[in-house]
This record gives sequence, C-alpha cells and structure tokens, in this order.
Amino acid sequence: MDDTAHIDLMPEPSAPKLMFFGDPHGDFEPVIAAVEGYRPEAIVLLGDLQPRQPLHVELQPILDRTGVWFIHGNHDTDADADYDHLWGSELADRNLHGRIVSIAGYRVAGLGGIFRSKIWDPRRPIEASFFSDIHPRILGVTPPRGAGAPHSFAHREGEILSWLQAHGASGEPWVALDDAEWQFDRHNDRLVVCGSFVGFDAEACAALRAHFERTHS
Repeated sequence: MDDTAHIDLMPEPSAPKLMFFGDPHGDFEPVIAAVEGYRPEAIVLLGDLQPRQPLHVELQPILDRTGVWFIHGNHDTDADADYDHLWGSELADRNLHGRIVSIAGYRVAGLGGIFRSKIWDPRRPIEASFFSDIHPRILGVTPPRGAGAPHSFAHREGEILSWLQAHGASGEPWVALDDAEWQFDRHNDRLVVCGSFVGFDAEACAALRAHFERTHS
C-alpha cells in the first residue's frame, strides 16, 4: 500500500464538541468558517474580541449552529465601542469570567482580565494611563528607578521620594495606595494597603479617611 492509498483510507477526524479561539481583534471570519466546517456544539472566545459591531451581530451566521461563550481581555476596554459592542450585546450573559459552566459536556472555568502595566511603568507618562477627563489632576511622570537621589530601600517608596525631590516638594505631605506593603520601608505610616484582588475597596477607603483625619487634626 503506497502512502497515497494509506491517506485515502484514513478515517475522517471526528468533529470537536468544543472549540477555543484566541484574540479575534474584530476579525470573526476565521471563527465563522471553522464553525461552519467543523460544527462544534460550542465555542469559547478567549479575550481581545473587539467586535466592530455588537457581538451577536458579528456572529449572526453561526448563532443557530453553535453555542457562543467568551472571556474578556485587556483590549476589550481600549475604546468605548470595544466595551459597548461586547457588554451591550445580546450575548453579554455568555461571559465566563469568574464562573464554572457545563459546556458541551465539559466543565469550563473562565478567568478574563484587564491589565494596565503602564500605570506604574516608569517609561511612560502617567497621563497616558488615564482617560483625558482626569489628565488635569495628574502631574509629572513616574521617575525611572535611580532618578534623583539614590535610595537603598524599597523601590516604589524610592520612586515617590525621587519624584518629590525632583519637583522641589520633598517636604510636602503624601500618601500612597498600593497592594505591595513590602515596597515601602521608612514611610509605612504614609501607606494605605489595598487588596491585590479587590483594589480600593471600602476597607481601604476607611483607612485612607483615617489617615487624612490623623494627619490633618
């Protein structure tokens, strides 16, 4: 039996029950083509969807052929349209983030997320990290490590002190909101610790209020 005959006699692969697609970035044609070709029971879109129109409209050709689920990614809030076309879609309830759902015979756990590294990225201006309506409330840039006077202690504390020194504000009061207590050494009394997974919650808000009341009394 030659190779050609052997290949011709191989059985067709079984259709997958569940298919995963990563980072469409607005291009859903490959997703639609794959569903039409393989006919899975369900699909999961793995973030960075960025639909150019509401998601249910983008995927209209296959909605009667497969179940659609998704998790969101960091680019799904790049613009208002990215957010609205996803969360304003008729498929918004198919978001798997923080859920475990039985899909096509499998138990699927979803964990989406949005990560903005540039908030504490010393290579970029702080203004680039926020929407334009709060730009006037953000001054200067986060200095690179080593900028200003050297500090042998915790890096984030050192960044703050370097910025203050570079702007002639070394004697000015300040308070930091951070989830890494170990990044502070000499000025722990000026730190309000926020939970890594909950951010600035009610507990951190109360701690910040207490700090202001204590320092301004």
